Amino acid sequence: MNHSKLPPLLVFFAFSHGWTVVFWALAAAMPGTVWQAPGRVWFLVGGAGILVAGVVTTAWTGGRGGVAELARRTVDPRRAGLAAWAVALLFAPLSTLAAAGIVHAVDPAAAGLAPAAAAASPRQALALAATLLVLGPLPEEVGWRGVLLDRLLGRLRPLGASAVVALAWWSWHWPLHLLPGYYAPFAHPPDPWSQLVGIAAASVLMTWLYLDSRRSVLIAVVFHWSGNLTGEVLQPAPAVDAVRLALAATAAALVVGAGFPRLGVGRARR
Repeated sequence: MNHSKLPPLLVFFAFSHGWTVVFWALAAAMPGTVWQAPGRVWFLVGGAGILVAGVVTTAWTGGRGGVAELARRTVDPRRAGLAAWAVALLFAPLSTLAAAGIVHAVDPAAAGLAPAAAAASPRQALALAATLLVLGPLPEEVGWRGVLLDRLLGRLRPLGASAVVALAWWSWHWPLHLLPGYYAPFAHPPDPWSQLVGIAAASVLMTWLYLDSRRSVLIAVVFHWSGNLTGEVLQPAPAVDAVRLALAATAAALVVGAGFPRLGVGRARR
């Protein structure tokens, strides 16, 4: 087969969305919730679609060398500087705490943070952090930033590329609202539209970090992981989460207005 006749983005979406929808539909058809056997198996296999999309698309266009280069960008911390790492690690917890403070100043009764019992001990906290890394940020970012964003930046400006990735990212998550029991463990399940706002803001911020760190997938993984971990540990009340989204959207707007400025403190040389 002549690989050049199939557009790489078509290959990508066939696996990222096609694979995922098929296996998640099987999970939804099983008895019980998607967290219970046998549906859990199909649910987890479906969730791997974005990782499969990234690896297959890269192998399709770049062979083993392309896959090796993608792997290096996923594990090498030297691509990003100190300022970029600070943003990736601290933006989510600091913006959430700032949102809680703002809400508390207006309405103390609505400014709830409910630290998760799952992180009550160091061992539990480590297990939660590892689980949240493997089930989401690590496999997803290989696809979203490592492949999709990387290819789109060759055709579009950063804002346009961020918007396309955000729509793909959000549409991939949307079926989760239909899966039986998926959001049952969540204290405050998101609605699809607030989720879109959060994903759009995060997409801009992650493009900014990606450009600043010489195409580091790892920094996108860490930003994504920090956001998930913050939400799971602090469990902000709906009012706090709404303000947090507004702060994230404001930060993204500032980044766009400044033209995706360079951070670069301590960034490794090419």
